Parts: sequence; C-alpha cells; structure tokens
Amino acid sequence: MDLEHTIYQTLDSLHIPYVVERHRPVYTMEDAAAIRSQLMDVPHCKNLFVEPVRRAEGRKFLYVLQEHKRADLRYTGQQIGTTKLQLLKPDVLMDMLGVIPGAVSPLALVHPGARPITVLIDRDVMGQDKVCFHPGINTASLCLSTADFKRYLDFVGNPVVLVDAPQPEQAP
Repeated sequence: MDLEHTIYQTLDSLHIPYVVERHRPVYTMEDAAAIRSQLMDVPHCKNLFVEPVRRAEGRKFLYVLQEHKRADLRYTGQQIGTTKLQLLKPDVLMDMLGVIPGAVSPLALVHPGARPITVLIDRDVMGQDKVCFHPGINTASLCLSTADFKRYLDFVGNPVVLVDAPQPEQAP
C-alpha cells in the first residue's frame, strides 16, 4: 500500500475525521499560496525535514510551523540545544519519510523509516483549531482538527518538542 493510503487508513482506524482537497502539485509555500483560494479556509503549515549542521549528532527533525512564520533554523537549533539546522537531501527524505520535496508532512510519520525523527512544532500551530498537511503527496491537502492531529502524533509515537518560531518581522 502506498503512503497516501496508509495515512488515510491510519486516520480512519483512529476514527479521526478529515477533509481532503485535490490540487495541482505544489513544491513551495509560494506554490501553495497561489492555490489557496481554491482550498478550504484553514491555516496550512510549513514542514521542513532538517538536521543539525554538526551531522555527527545523527539527529533528524521534522519542523512544523505556521506558513507565514519565518523558519529561522539557527534560532530553532538553539532552542533544542544544538547547532544551526539545515535541510536534508531528497534521498534521505525519501528513505525516512517516503516523500519527495514539496510533500513533507507529519502525517508521513507512519512511514517505517520515520521512527528516529523528532517532531519540532511551533507552539502557535498547536493553538489553532485546525491544521492542514499533505497526505504523503503534493497534489492534495488534508485538514483535521488540531486535537485529532495531537491524537495522530500520540499514535505514531515520535518524540514531540514545542518550539517558538519567530513572526516574519521578529528577530530572535
């Protein structure tokens, strides 16, 4: 079974309601903004698969923040006690999450390679009523309640760390 269907099956088995909207492929937040008027009025999230610049640590993180916030990877690294974070290469993304660039999502944590990943979530994301993510592909967006997203995270079992992503106009 492919990752998209595994995600739907997992949500269904947990009795988590969700809505899926199909759209043209998106690879960046700019692409997503261009189709936003076509999608439901729910805040979307920016999702980055990162590691410390000091690779010897061996730690991998999935960083989830509000789409309008700035992904300050030095500041986020400081919050979790490591060096500046950097994006991982597409082959590592595929091996660990089973997705391509543009489809990064915490919903992909059901992928067998995702166990060692720690999830970094901007506190403000958890304060929203609903959240939207790609369901393992970049041609659809899936929206669910934040409470149900938390249930999903509890189910997959990856460690979760809340962080503070700066507003676009803020400097840390």
